[in-house]
Amino acid sequence: MLALAILLYDALLKGTKAGFLTMGVCRGLNFSLPMSLAMKSVPGSLFFAPALLAAYISVLTYLAHEEVGGNTLERAHHGVTAMAVVALVMGVAIAPWPAAPVGWAFLALVVVRGAMLFAPLWTEPGGPTTGRAIGGGILMIPLFDATFVAAAGHAPWAFAVASLMLPAMALRRMYSPT
Repeated sequence: MLALAILLYDALLKGTKAGFLTMGVCRGLNFSLPMSLAMKSVPGSLFFAPALLAAYISVLTYLAHEEVGGNTLERAHHGVTAMAVVALVMGVAIAPWPAAPVGWAFLALVVVRGAMLFAPLWTEPGGPTTGRAIGGGILMIPLFDATFVAAAGHAPWAFAVASLMLPAMALRRMYSPT
């Protein structure tokens, strides 16, 4: 399914109105791959994680469509509002999990970092602001993933996943994350 989604995105849908959703599906399916290897040990509720990552990446890709020239206020408002909804649904999704307090701490980091990146788009959706938000949003993916790992009761692994932001931040000086 992942290979098909990638082919569809690259061959047909990139740059179309459905492209941002397809990119999100690709990332969600990619997140699902290691989970499929551990089906017996992964709680069923953890399968919200790939869906929420798909939603996050879809919104990020939606906003990135106008990264260079900047978004319109309307497009930026839609994107920022969708990001807030994703964060809210993340909170609802992790609340009943066994290690929710650790997950809440990671979610708080996601919300604070997300607000720092995306809130400026509400009033200034120009190219530089959009570019910073998109680049930072991409680098935030490990923190997003770590939230679910922590909420599932694997705090040490959550810190390991979140630490993947560090080499990504160092490498962005040499390569654009977008």
